[in-house]
Amino acid sequence: MPYICEKKAMIQYSTPSLKDAKEIYLLGTCEFNWIYEKIAWELSVVEWYIKYHRSYCFIALKGDSIVGFHFSFVEDDIGYMGWVAVNKEYRRYNIANQLLDMTLEKMRSNKNILNVYAHVRNDNIVNSWLKRRGFVDINQQKVEMKYTLKEK
Repeated sequence: MPYICEKKAMIQYSTPSLKDAKEIYLLGTCEFNWIYEKIAWELSVVEWYIKYHRSYCFIALKGDSIVGFHFSFVEDDIGYMGWVAVNKEYRRYNIANQLLDMTLEKMRSNKNILNVYAHVRNDNIVNSWLKRRGFVDINQQKVEMKYTLKEK
């Protein structure tokens, strides 16, 4: 399967700028199909993350096209996972894992942050992915998960 390796090798990672906001918004609009996410997902949300929490936001690029993103933020020394999406054509290439790794590593570098929280929808795929990555359930009713940062 050399095509998979070539496709993986073409992906680069970066932090977004405001000029990327519309493309990120459009990718999120295509990938988010739950009513909750459509209500909360707006261009102004993307711009807010980039303006105020850029160091905890990462994008995956194939050439000049954004094929994935992960937005998080920190408040009062607590990390919060925000939005994550990967274009359907680029799933199964470890992009979401790479984006999450970058986010957790950035949060780990801030010695004051001990935990990262994720408020997730009731989605078995997302929840099982987070559990495989070390998140644990802390509140079943709110579908809330926590990841404890440890030094590497």
